[in-house]
Amino acid sequence: MDTIASVSASRMILTPLSSVWADVSPTSLYKLQEILEVRFGMGTWTAFHDTLLPQPAFVVLFALSLVFWMLGYKKPSLAGRFAA
Repeated sequence: MDTIASVSASRMILTPLSSVWADVSPTSLYKLQEILEVRFGMGTWTAFHDTLLPQPAFVVLFALSLVFWMLGYKKPSLAGRFAA
């Protein structure tokens, strides 16, 4: 999405995470706001809203995918593919 918009505008365009999240599932964003405010206080939502949501969506999603990859990575066997 950012690539197409950037090429057509002839300048770099980065979509913030808040915009993508609001387009995909606005109700889940409001639910997350309610959960954070009720369980952890208003300051937690403010910190989340001011630090993570304005970041470019591709950076946040790339970092999340990297974390999931690291959690699920299995090292290959030292003995090799044909070891018993």
